[in-house]
Amino acid sequence: MIIDMLETLFLIIVIITVYGFARGSSSLAPWVPTKVKDYQRINSLLEVNNSKRFIDLGCGSAGLLVYLAKANPGVKFVGVEIALPLFLFAWLRVKLSGVKNLTILYHDLFNVNLSDFDTIFVYGYPRSIKQRLTEKIKQEVKSSSVLLSYVFKFHNLNLSTVDRPTPNSLPIYIYKF
Repeated sequence: MIIDMLETLFLIIVIITVYGFARGSSSLAPWVPTKVKDYQRINSLLEVNNSKRFIDLGCGSAGLLVYLAKANPGVKFVGVEIALPLFLFAWLRVKLSGVKNLTILYHDLFNVNLSDFDTIFVYGYPRSIKQRLTEKIKQEVKSSSVLLSYVFKFHNLNLSTVDRPTPNSLPIYIYKF
């Protein structure tokens, strides 16, 4: 009886995990963490833009956000994640880190109002950012905001600059509104 219950519980956990990752992958991109070596570059871009409210659309395990929140205690950080296993991991990571200026939301990024933020960070595949996210950004982003797109370019937005210190560095596309 106990073994049957454990098998059922295990099956439920597997289904929730697979569903969670599949849901996240279909929204923006599968989970591919931001490279730790790029955290400082992103932090420098945040400081240059004098950001006060920063959102990471599809924050994954929140490694970047915890780093940024510790380095910038005067900035309010928000991470949005739709994959339940990653959300739970990110939420726990934030709680254990002790940072007070970081909130993780279990939401679909398309249900979050971007007009509240002056810096938006996204790591989405081209198919995901091509239309729906581009339209959302055009409609909601306020005129003084900055969009940082890690690795992939938004083709229907006016690019301000590209941060790519070396040919081997991953590009960060910067859009100023």
